[in-house]
Amino acid sequence: MSFTHLHLASGFSFKYGTTLPHLLVEKARDFGMSSLALTDRDGLYGAIRFTQSCVENGITPIIGVDITCKNQSRITLLATPGKGWRSLVRVVSELKSYGECDLDFLKKHSNYTSNLISLQGPDSLIARAITNRQYEKALSLYNDSRELFQSQVIEIVSHLIYGDGP
Repeated sequence: MSFTHLHLASGFSFKYGTTLPHLLVEKARDFGMSSLALTDRDGLYGAIRFTQSCVENGITPIIGVDITCKNQSRITLLATPGKGWRSLVRVVSELKSYGECDLDFLKKHSNYTSNLISLQGPDSLIARAITNRQYEKALSLYNDSRELFQSQVIEIVSHLIYGDGP
């Protein structure tokens, strides 16, 4: 069974990633990975270099973006094959003029978000509700946004911190 990192920032995400896209790809190749995602923060800064390096190294590129939302929450969007790249570029561009991502923004741009996969990670409103044991709120947030995306996924993250588990 192969493993693919779906949430990875490059050195173009200042303060959040340190490695240039081509070096991430080379390391993935060395580990025998067949695919890798790049999700820089609030932009597609390393996407072209990353994709070129993936093609050169025989790795399937997955392009995404880690977006700042209201209440300092975050959501990661991944492009799907076909119209996904164009939709991702459009959403990122629209966000630059709109300000920050919220449910109203996603609904307004649902013709683009329907070509994207949503990763609800540890900094999302859904994950915060789960962490605070507000399960009904988490389910409500999930249901409010699930129709907006081709697929919506809850990220499971392990930081390998002792005592952090159940």
